[in-house]
Amino acid sequence: MVVLAVALIASVIAPTAALAAVVLLPAAIAPFVRGQSPKLNVLAGVMFAWAIWVPLSVSWSLSPGLSFGYAGVLLCLPMGWIFGGVLQQQGLLNKFLDRALPFLLWWVVVWGLLQGPNTYTGKPQGPFSDPNAYAALINILLVPLLAKYLGCDLRAVVWWKRTLQLALFGGAVFTAFLVASKGAWLSLAMVFAYLAWSVRKSDDVVRKLFLLMAVVLVAYLASWVVLPQSSQAIPQRIAEFVRHGDDPRLMLITSTWLMIKDSPWLGAGLGSFFYLYPRYRLPNEMGSAGIWAHNDYLQLWQEGGLPMLLLLVGLVVMGLMFARRPARADGYFGVERLGYALGVLAIFFHAAVNFIIYLAPVCLLVGVYFSVISGGASPRQETFSRAPRALGLAVGGYGVIIAYLLVGQVGVQSLLYGARDIQLVLARIGTTYPKYSVAHFLSVVNPFHPTPQMVMGFELVDAYYFLGAKDSAIYSAALSRIEAGIERSPCNIGFALSYVSLIEKHDRIGVYWARAQEALGRNLYCNPRHGLSYYYLGLFAAKRGDKKLALQWWRAGIASSMYSTEKFLLVGAISSIVMRQNSLRLTELSARVAEEQKIWEAKLGVKQDQRIWPEMQRRLELVTGMPYAQLLVQAQSMDVDLK
Repeated sequence: MVVLAVALIASVIAPTAALAAVVLLPAAIAPFVRGQSPKLNVLAGVMFAWAIWVPLSVSWSLSPGLSFGYAGVLLCLPMGWIFGGVLQQQGLLNKFLDRALPFLLWWVVVWGLLQGPNTYTGKPQGPFSDPNAYAALINILLVPLLAKYLGCDLRAVVWWKRTLQLALFGGAVFTAFLVASKGAWLSLAMVFAYLAWSVRKSDDVVRKLFLLMAVVLVAYLASWVVLPQSSQAIPQRIAEFVRHGDDPRLMLITSTWLMIKDSPWLGAGLGSFFYLYPRYRLPNEMGSAGIWAHNDYLQLWQEGGLPMLLLLVGLVVMGLMFARRPARADGYFGVERLGYALGVLAIFFHAAVNFIIYLAPVCLLVGVYFSVISGGASPRQETFSRAPRALGLAVGGYGVIIAYLLVGQVGVQSLLYGARDIQLVLARIGTTYPKYSVAHFLSVVNPFHPTPQMVMGFELVDAYYFLGAKDSAIYSAALSRIEAGIERSPCNIGFALSYVSLIEKHDRIGVYWARAQEALGRNLYCNPRHGLSYYYLGLFAAKRGDKKLALQWWRAGIASSMYSTEKFLLVGAISSIVMRQNSLRLTELSARVAEEQKIWEAKLGVKQDQRIWPEMQRRLELVTGMPYAQLLVQAQSMDVDLK
């Protein structure tokens, strides 16, 4: 039970990382090594196929190293099912969930409320970068607890425990009202309606439902007082969706379908959606960050091919079949089991409109829930049988390979992504963190991952400037390291922009012009609407004295770029050439806007101070003496004498 508890906590702390999978992997392999395996049936076949196909689909991804994290998250599902079956056979799983689910629900609710709204939408988000994902985690924890409450005998529960239960439900619903995820609310409403109908003949069910409705009403009124726009948004958003649909999601679905048609059978590789989407993005799709398809069925099809879609649909069908079992036929355990089945279905319903399956706590809980609902009429059941020794050896060898890949991924995420925090801790005890050496070691252990190469490159850059920018060999080695990272993830525009920024700051930029142009050309191949790449191509042309080519690049960028901030940047750059008397000030302003745009691109999904853009526009208008709308028209059409 300790292993599962640690894995669950790890999954909540790092919901998009492979940490939970690394914790759970030895426990999931152990039964096979001991000569046991889950009893073979349809569910076992789906789980085993899932465990094989997910890492296999990484091998043809556009960035295999960065896709290991996705694989670790998705592998939590079959591993949770295997280890959950071990605990089920020992009669420990239900006892564990009875204690773990309330604790986890309290934790994530308090987390979100203390954290406060810090996303674009101004809503709580808990451990995620998206409030809809947060609402899905609340649902999968809440639904089984509601089933236990409706199926229990209230007379056997002391009054203070009943009060705590209702307080927990109230806190969860209050948070859900603040989040106002229509997908999560519709999913919860559907499964709760079926749950209430299934237990309609239970003792005191009317009283229990009345108490729950009272809790919901109080939570709604409280949310209306705290954040009126969120609580009012739920019925309004649902009504608007019914009347007008959801254009941004429909456009995402359209683009994803175009991507699927180009590689329908095997998919484009796990994690490829983010890199491919800019090429398929519809011109009027302005409402998403482009990281997720907001439909896990389509995204898993696009990334993992038709086999991945069929595996997911197979799990949905089995969840529906398990939910059809008579809830009261097996007594209280039957109601519990129904709650777990409906918790799974709430996730599968919600996954049709958001990215839900790609989160470690959700995958892990779905797997664990399947180990409960697939059993018989008793919480203690024989779920494992004797297995051939050859199977144990094969699974053990497979597990070693997966462990090697996932441990390397966790090493990169913890030791390099978290390097700043480690440096601060070590600095307090007078120790320097050997970041370059750590990155070099990880580049050997995990040669497919681009991040160690990038880190080594920028560590060399720091050394180059520390030495007074005199050692050209260090600078050349730095560029080579960064280029090696880009080769491992060729459509990672953030990597290429960092590389280009480094070249742009060098005194002898002309020497490295061809290398920068190649990186920017690759950026535009991956994302033909990337305004920053157009900006840098024009900037390098201007620095080489070719102002005509610079204007061509910048005007092409205005015609192609998607975001208004990118167009604003390009207008400022064009004005720096057109208005020669203010050229220096406009060049400096454009450079500042470019830095802000790079920061914004690197932190998609995080709410930032949007006042910076009106302030920049005000400065541009003060320098040029013209309103921005007029500048935009002039930038696209005015003929300029460049002599």
